[in-house]
Amino acid sequence: MEKRNLHFFGNIASTVRDVPTALGTPWIYPWGAVRAYGTTAEGIFTFNEDDEMIAFTTDDREATTMDGKSEKVRWSAICGVYKEINGIRQPTELKAVWHYDEGDFTYFDAKAAMMSYDK
Repeated sequence: MEKRNLHFFGNIASTVRDVPTALGTPWIYPWGAVRAYGTTAEGIFTFNEDDEMIAFTTDDREATTMDGKSEKVRWSAICGVYKEINGIRQPTELKAVWHYDEGDFTYFDAKAAMMSYDK
């Protein structure tokens, strides 16, 4: 499989491995790594039929429990409603979700999100 670099959300760099197109849509990349500010998280990228990233899911994030301990919990960034803004196609709806055994907890849910990019 060929590796290629993709850039999402400004300074977050990621690498995914291409998968055969016969898998159909949505496109699921079985491995990817996101690097930002010295931290790396490996996970699964999912793309829709328009090649828009609709989710990144990882088991590498740590959540702090009510008693102050850290534990790894599955986490997803969910993107949707893509629009072209200032010449860049980007999601305008973003969610961040912890997937606990007891059920999902959405702790960030933005509609009409705006992103800025360093030039």
